[in-house]
Amino acid sequence: LLFHNYSDAAYKELIHAHDNFSIGLQILDDIKDFKEDISIGQFNYAYYLLKRKYPNDNDIDKLNKLLYIDSTASELYVKASYYFKNAFTIAKKYELTVWITYLEEFIIKCQQAISQIDGYKISLLKKIELEKSPVKYNYSIFKQVNFANSCSAHAWTYFISQAETGF
Repeated sequence: LLFHNYSDAAYKELIHAHDNFSIGLQILDDIKDFKEDISIGQFNYAYYLLKRKYPNDNDIDKLNKLLYIDSTASELYVKASYYFKNAFTIAKKYELTVWITYLEEFIIKCQQAISQIDGYKISLLKKIELEKSPVKYNYSIFKQVNFANSCSAHAWTYFISQAETGF
């Protein structure tokens, strides 16, 4: 920035982009460091939101699970992505290619996290459904198929191990 002849308006816009980027990063940090921040008494936005929803719940492990199950984490990833996209728009306007690439990575990271949380919630619901089902499934047939040379061998190994433990 210092080496370009930006106007005052452009400079202020770039500062605004940096502010958006910083807010997005802080949101990601609060999700990642949820338990650690609480244990040292540091403010954590995710914790603040959860305590508004569950004011009488003080079990940190339970709140950490609720962070993902009740959609708070997903909402925070959406919010972080919003801030990264704001910064991205400004970076694109000024053709800051390195920063554009960096911001794209954060936007993708947020989208991937939301997808992982959605998948986790689906697997939890399916587990509850299967546990309530009077029908018991036998997954031993999958062991008889040779997946060793398959590109999905790791996925099948994980699936079988989870199925054997009842998910």
